[in-house]
Amino acid sequence: AKNGIRGAHSATIMSQSFLPFYLGLPEKNVDIMLEVKDKNLSAVKCILLTNPHISIRDIEQEWAKYKYWVLSRSAKIYQDIRNLLKGKDSPDAPAFFRLIEQAAERPTDIGAEVNAAEHVWGYLSEEASEAETRRFKKLIIGLTASTAKPTTIKRFLLRLAERQNQPYLLNSLYLYIE
Repeated sequence: AKNGIRGAHSATIMSQSFLPFYLGLPEKNVDIMLEVKDKNLSAVKCILLTNPHISIRDIEQEWAKYKYWVLSRSAKIYQDIRNLLKGKDSPDAPAFFRLIEQAAERPTDIGAEVNAAEHVWGYLSEEASEAETRRFKKLIIGLTASTAKPTTIKRFLLRLAERQNQPYLLNSLYLYIE
């Protein structure tokens, strides 16, 4: 129960709570129902946390979805995750998800938001029109001056990614999570 309200859904499954629960089960071949707002994200997290045959590739695929969103929250956590995954043969899924969860707990940081938007723009800028380039620059100035919101620039970047058919960006949680 969230906030003591029976039946209320949590926003996400926290790995530091879920993993001890799972490891304490006498039988591991069980079905678990999740009642959370971020259904698929928490389901994938739980699958990866409990998979004894997880590969570094599995975590890297998950990282590809999260990386710009994490960058929009904290450059330090972004770098910590890159270091965690660098040169590894076997993944540390609990450490990976703990860092993702730490990023989620961070307050909005306009500098980090601008940094992430500029990284995403790097994939889109070459095919962008002059008007789109001017619009992006205006949105960055607005974001820096706190006259524009991160969601405004994300919607703009999402429309460009859709128009340019950029699957890597379209699979990025950055464009969808506020």
